[in-house]
Amino acid sequence: MEWRSDGDGKTVRYNGDYTMHRRSVFTALVAATSAMSLAANPAADIVRAFMSKNAVPGMAYAVIVKGSIVAHGTYGVSDLKTKEKITDDSVFPIASLSKPFVAMGVLALVEKGSLKIDDPIGEYLPDLPEAWKPLKIVRLLDHTSGVPDHINSNAFNWRGREPIGSEELIKKLVSLPLRFKAGERYEYSNGNYVLLAKLIERVSGQPYEKFLESRIFEPLGMKHTRALTLENLPSAVHGHANGLGGVLPATFNPDWCYGNGGLGSSILDLAKLDWGLYTPRILKSSTLSFVTTPQPLSDGRLVNYAMGWMVGRLRGARAISHSGRLNGWQSYFVRYADYNATVVVLSNHRDVSLANLANDLAGTVIPNLTMQPITDAYPSLTNDHRGFIESILTGKVDESRLDGDLLRDYRSKDRWSGLKEDLRKGARLTVFEPVSRRQTGADAFTSSYRLELGNRVWKVDLGWNGAGLINMLTVSGA
Repeated sequence: MEWRSDGDGKTVRYNGDYTMHRRSVFTALVAATSAMSLAANPAADIVRAFMSKNAVPGMAYAVIVKGSIVAHGTYGVSDLKTKEKITDDSVFPIASLSKPFVAMGVLALVEKGSLKIDDPIGEYLPDLPEAWKPLKIVRLLDHTSGVPDHINSNAFNWRGREPIGSEELIKKLVSLPLRFKAGERYEYSNGNYVLLAKLIERVSGQPYEKFLESRIFEPLGMKHTRALTLENLPSAVHGHANGLGGVLPATFNPDWCYGNGGLGSSILDLAKLDWGLYTPRILKSSTLSFVTTPQPLSDGRLVNYAMGWMVGRLRGARAISHSGRLNGWQSYFVRYADYNATVVVLSNHRDVSLANLANDLAGTVIPNLTMQPITDAYPSLTNDHRGFIESILTGKVDESRLDGDLLRDYRSKDRWSGLKEDLRKGARLTVFEPVSRRQTGADAFTSSYRLELGNRVWKVDLGWNGAGLINMLTVSGA
């Protein structure tokens, strides 16, 4: 096996002793690719344009092809007040991108023979309510368990700054009723990964983050990845979100994200995760295959979530991915398996769409990456969303359709006037077809559409809740 750097034509070879050479190999790769000319880096231009358009304080990105970082960069600041620069070592809260690590930790214990994937969770967490004890571990991993979401339930003030221990957090979680019978359907829930983190602790005999450190972070050389706490959060990249006064500081309480979104990491650490997904450095090849294989529901249907990863097709390419969003940050990791290419993006702005950006970055190394329409199982929903987009073009947006931050954005007019101008550059709307649909939370959904306006092609992401209110809208050139 070898990794080739296009930066200076040199080849860095891996001789099989990964434990001894992983750090020097990765350092050489980074040094080589950092020498690339900025003028020949279309990825950097894409990121800078994205930051400028969306008023993002700071970002980091990496594009990896066949194990080599072919482009990466850090831009902007961690904090708008102090102007501290984002660097390769800056630690971003990665939110739900923490879930793949917890899933891999559980599967490492399966490989060790410490537990079985179909074991009931109550065998290891005997204090759970009786109705929860039979839930199989695999159903927690792929969000088909019926466990409620403590973050999105509106039952708790998870944004509060008061400390809360993991045991107390679980008590609050189990005070909520199960949502449905296990295996009946898929419903993304942060609560699943709270229980899985506690499972790791009970079986391994150490804090879950310490187990992940020894079993995943250290073997991959991820020296800046750690569990965030109320004490160490100030040293991480600071968060921001849109507000009435513009882009404002934002924060969160890591205690409420135990297991489901409490890790922090740097851009180069997350680039190293790519190595762990297709080489047996942390998990066996057979386990890695299982990681990205959706398990059937009770009626035989498959969902688009496997063991800690979204699975499916993005712009026509087979891909696994996971996003993360907190009150101030976003993260996105996507691996295009057909092309052995990966894109990682980190932002300290909550109100942006990194999925579109990642796909645009992937297009710099996968020239034929396009948006392919899917079979439209919900044509009435598509027509409704088309009507909403057309209302933007005509300037007749129904405010009652908008929810939360999006309504405030609309009333501020600045963003919407720019969006309207961008879309009108393409003239008449002739094509509006879905390219993906996914559930992103207990009561949160996202549809992506391919638009043709005149001779221009656009990608639109629309987010909405169970009441049909639209709470997210992003538009990018395809």
